[in-house]
Amino acid sequence: MASPDKMMKRIVLYVEAGTSPDNYTLTPEAVPLEFIYGTNSGGLTQLEIFLDDIQVGMSRVLQLPGTDVESFFGCHYSRLQQGFKMYLRPDTLFLRMRLQSCVEVDPREIVKAISQALTHGGCGGSCGCGCG
Repeated sequence: MASPDKMMKRIVLYVEAGTSPDNYTLTPEAVPLEFIYGTNSGGLTQLEIFLDDIQVGMSRVLQLPGTDVESFFGCHYSRLQQGFKMYLRPDTLFLRMRLQSCVEVDPREIVKAISQALTHGGCGGSCGCGCG
């Protein structure tokens, strides 16, 4: 179920990747990910569902098969991919995510985000992020 306190708000999340819950060296520093919650054309992404009950300032660790990263982040993956800079993924990936902020946005930004989601950000669904 979608979190009403996050729906259609700008989320800023910091993501670190590692090979164990004590080792986040796959990302040199936390990678920021910013998006408007709930604007994906296919419903909530797995990431958004994962964030549902996390409050601002909280962190949570997720263990994920390396092959599932794109499907977990869905339409948000292409923004995160630049910061990850991982050319080879381990079989198991640990992601530590901290919810930095959750703020109201101008309605025009929501319309723009929904429009981009419907057109796959202009990629036509071929970006490999799981959006198509």
